[in-house]
Amino acid sequence: MKVLNKLILNYKHNPIIILFGMPETEEEFKKMFELRFNIYKEKNYIEPEKLKENLDLDDYDKQNKCTYFIAKIDEKIIGSARLIKDYPLPTQLYFEFEEPQKMKELPNDLKVEISRLVVAPYKINNLTYLPRHIVMLMLFKTISKYAKEQNYKAGYAFIKSKLFYKLKNLKIPFYLIENYKQRYPEDGILYKYFNDPNDPVIPIYYFLEDIERYFNKLFSFKLLFTKKEDEIIMKNLAIYNLLLKFLRLFK
Repeated sequence: MKVLNKLILNYKHNPIIILFGMPETEEEFKKMFELRFNIYKEKNYIEPEKLKENLDLDDYDKQNKCTYFIAKIDEKIIGSARLIKDYPLPTQLYFEFEEPQKMKELPNDLKVEISRLVVAPYKINNLTYLPRHIVMLMLFKTISKYAKEQNYKAGYAFIKSKLFYKLKNLKIPFYLIENYKQRYPEDGILYKYFNDPNDPVIPIYYFLEDIERYFNKLFSFKLLFTKKEDEIIMKNLAIYNLLLKFLRLFK
């Protein structure tokens, strides 16, 4: 694993270290695809028989159009996401919409797409669950760091509506695309994911400069965090609820 960020959680005087970065070994890639498969199967997002060897791989994976990011604790992968570089991007294929003006102004080679974001439940010392929001936020931070280094400027994604409103509560600067029409193919791997009437999928867009500004503000909150270059220390896991309240104050 190529480590890009590290999060240290102080839990009852026993630090929990979570590494965030890019998979490098064949075993890491396999475990990452297995994690995606298992979570999507559990949520009934996929038809398992359409995938081989219990691995979630689609055409973007097979055509090497992705850069991958993972989160690990004690050599166990507990989260992952990918960044797609292509044109048109998946959101532009699976939804029909008028591209937002600010996105139109950017060249296509400066736009990317975040997808397949998954975070597994993880118990600390078999006592309490690690807050999955923390892992999700750090994956976003790691992706935005990489994207900035590659000079990407903005991107698209599609996410479940329930997740969108969670992100909205956290004040993460993602923007809803209005007046869209879904056109995901019936034979696609994620057809079930796209067609759950209780939790529809919606397209969003974002600007990486906004996301970077968000994380700079978040991790400057000294009551909860200490930042040292690529290492972030969360001072007390017990005050995680304060983090959520703090995030809701963002504007």
